[in-house]
Amino acid sequence: MKKGQMELLSPAGSFEGMMAAFGAGADAVYAGGTQFGARAYARNFDSGELLEAIRVTHILGKKFYLTVNTLQKNHELEEKLYGWLEPLVLAGLDAVLVQDLGVLRYIRRCFPTLPVHASTQMAVTGHLTLPLLKELGVVRVVPARELSLDEIRAMTEADQMEVEVFIHGAMCYSFSGMCLLSSLLGGRSGNRGRCAQPCRLPYKVTQKPGRTERALEETPLSMKDLIGIDLLPELAGAGVASLKIEGRMKQLEYTAGVTGIYRKYLDLLASPGKKYTVLKEDREALLDLFSRGRSEQGYYHRHNGPEMISFSNDRKTEETHTVLCRPKRMVDARLRLAQGEHASLELSAAGSSPAVRVSVTGDTVEPTRTRPVTAEQAENQISRLGDTLFSPGSVTVDMSQDVFVPVSSLNRLRREAVAALEAGLAGAFARESTEINPPDRASAVTVSAGRDDSREKRLQIYASCEAEEQVMPCIECRETDGLYLPPVLMKKYFEAGRAAGKKMYLSFPYIVRDEAGEPKTRTAQIKKFLEDGGDGILVRSLEGWALACACGAGDRCVIDHTLYTWNDEAVSFWLERDALRITAPAELNEKELLRRNSAGGELLVYGNLPVMISAQCTEKNCFGCSRSHRRNYIHDRYGKCFISQCVCRPWEKENAELCESCYNIIYNSVPYTLKGILNRALRPGYEAVRLSFTVESAEETRRILGDFCSVLRDDGSDLPMDEGSFTRGHFKRGVE
Repeated sequence: MKKGQMELLSPAGSFEGMMAAFGAGADAVYAGGTQFGARAYARNFDSGELLEAIRVTHILGKKFYLTVNTLQKNHELEEKLYGWLEPLVLAGLDAVLVQDLGVLRYIRRCFPTLPVHASTQMAVTGHLTLPLLKELGVVRVVPARELSLDEIRAMTEADQMEVEVFIHGAMCYSFSGMCLLSSLLGGRSGNRGRCAQPCRLPYKVTQKPGRTERALEETPLSMKDLIGIDLLPELAGAGVASLKIEGRMKQLEYTAGVTGIYRKYLDLLASPGKKYTVLKEDREALLDLFSRGRSEQGYYHRHNGPEMISFSNDRKTEETHTVLCRPKRMVDARLRLAQGEHASLELSAAGSSPAVRVSVTGDTVEPTRTRPVTAEQAENQISRLGDTLFSPGSVTVDMSQDVFVPVSSLNRLRREAVAALEAGLAGAFARESTEINPPDRASAVTVSAGRDDSREKRLQIYASCEAEEQVMPCIECRETDGLYLPPVLMKKYFEAGRAAGKKMYLSFPYIVRDEAGEPKTRTAQIKKFLEDGGDGILVRSLEGWALACACGAGDRCVIDHTLYTWNDEAVSFWLERDALRITAPAELNEKELLRRNSAGGELLVYGNLPVMISAQCTEKNCFGCSRSHRRNYIHDRYGKCFISQCVCRPWEKENAELCESCYNIIYNSVPYTLKGILNRALRPGYEAVRLSFTVESAEETRRILGDFCSVLRDDGSDLPMDEGSFTRGHFKRGVE
């Protein structure tokens, strides 16, 4: 790609989908294999198809990116990933998309020359994360789809790496990588590419709890699709490097049709002196290929709102007449036919980078016996590229007078030259075996937690509070060792907590974003908290961690379960960065947690798990924005009720006049608890446990604290479970 020219990146759910994308003008495709991709239900490529796809891609002068953007368990990372990736890397794979920081660490160690792109599943929400990702070897970031054009521009102006954004296709209600709804409801985890899309189902949103009628018609969590054809000039001006079309599970006609229209307007944008205007019929054609709710321009110019929601979930696919074109690469040819010499043919691929030129020789050119071959005849035979991946460009024929060459000889010369050029183009991107480090040669550097991991050490009990009524019960409880509080509550209760001998940790918002006038204010706020004796920070996102590092507190972070550590590589990633504690992930089962390095970590033993973190707002979308930090109640067709908490002003909650960085937390319909199996749950050797209070009253907080502390401190038998609804999450079942 030329500097300043945006790449058009299309989905390839299969080999045929890849060819349809390239035939319609894509510069690159992203695709998944049968393992490790975030679209497990797409057709996908088997290993043989992947090797052929990489070969064909490079012959065509395009790029092939492989999705390795799911979370991986220890045995998968240790037993499968290297053997699966090695032949693809040697073949010249252009890049991998990664979500899991453990996978990132592993790939950078074993395949140091393989470019890595940070997937949108990483939920990167700000430019502070970019220098840290760059240090890890990331060359491109696909930020959260919720970012505005100004936030995208701030990323490109940071000049750390390429920025790729989504331009067309389906949108998720939750920040990608921060949704557990499908996982907790049915065990089909979005972090494993198996999302069942429960957000597309009907729900009823109310402002008061309690049962509601079962006749549900609206789909308040179903986002309209993104259509960004009108935004290309603005995205180019913002410095975006790549435009991504969503749709690996859609039909070939969709891939080809959408790619072709965006190719047309990218070419128009690059044409000097031509006005950028999108024709109505092209916009309608995009909607006809597939649209949900007539589609919108996403978050680029709007933070949230009901205009972005398809309340009726009306999907539209019209019959279209998309023509699937076979992709071709133009080649220039020079044929030399000199009497007494071997015929020679030189082929060079147009626009080749690196430059590839091949030359082959054939039979000896003889003087004519009857009728000499003409230059026109020779050119015609050399131009017959038929069903190859090439089309003829310029053909030059240098020949002596009155010579004869059989047609079969010219055809053989052409076939041999084409094969040589294909091999040269594919081989130009191949890697040497010396560029990779097998696991036995690139052993993991596992960092010890540096603590006494024996169970003789007193288990620490921490409580996190999201509502003010929960704070004093946690401070007054003699058994709690510390509290995690959001900024507004920390400001109010810091001294009381310190006076009670509690360790005080500032819990960052789930979503940390830039906001006008906010960065300097919040940085000063964080630094003052640390200077006053604050013990550390609970970080829940990469941008939160980057902000903590910017405040000089990178080594005082507790890593929450939303920064997934499914495998020991991910655990080591954070230990290498001197994390105080690492919270165990919520989607691993008991056996998987036992096989994971959990020594010195923290285990969530109670809480309403967030199933979605969304830039959308149920209050605003269904009732109008009240800026009141209210709770809404989302009822499903089975009578379950999920609580939607408005976080209007994450850093100063009492002031909700400005809402640039507001978001919703949707909590599961029943609390998660390990009460009754605590002794089993603590076997991996955790240093601390946490009780997470979100929607509980003061009375409920005291009762729950008392129940858990009686077991945790007295080291007695587990208390029986309370009657009523609860979940053990994935402690027993796990995810696929």
